[in-house]
Amino acid sequence: MDFFNINTPLWQRLIFILFILISAASSASSIPNFNLSDDIKASSLPSLHWMDISKTATPIEAKTKLIDGELIIGNFNIPLIDAGHWFAVTLTNITDHPLTPSLYIRQAYPHKVNLHYMREGQWISHLNGTDIALKKRQVDNLNPVFNLSLDAKQSQTYYLEIHSKIKLLMLDINLGEAKKKRQFKFVTFNDNKSIYRCCTYNFVNQYVDVLVL
Repeated sequence: MDFFNINTPLWQRLIFILFILISAASSASSIPNFNLSDDIKASSLPSLHWMDISKTATPIEAKTKLIDGELIIGNFNIPLIDAGHWFAVTLTNITDHPLTPSLYIRQAYPHKVNLHYMREGQWISHLNGTDIALKKRQVDNLNPVFNLSLDAKQSQTYYLEIHSKIKLLMLDINLGEAKKKRQFKFVTFNDNKSIYRCCTYNFVNQYVDVLVL
């Protein structure tokens, strides 16, 4: 049947157009929104993910590509493909006063972890990762940490750009109040053997992994 034939009833054509619009809308995931209150507890954030094969995407390019991004709930495992990874999440302050949460990655190994967001029509970027010396970071922490500020009732979308030379490991994007100090990591493997990984910062501003059995 030709729905756009002049002899086709109007109501059938309208239903057909509505069906197309609904299908197009459902094919794209929306950026997850997380409401913030006074009691900010440490929690893993869902996000929208896009893999940048070129590894050169700008924030505005990533914003467009993330429209068709993959919804990530929980941990994300970095694939073997050499690419950059972009994550988007929206935070909304539902209180009547400003809030200052922290967005952070619990893993310290990515060499580039940059946070981008728009403020008054301009892109703002904060750089992090192992290629940024601790003294040049916003927070003196081995883990990539970003201190945020949200006005009362403000909603802000953040774009996290991550590049890692280490593959097949887990990433965990978290919200909460991160401590401004170096941290030890405790890792448990499937064979029930455990090790402590201490990430230290040496005199040439590069990370060294020290494994203590």
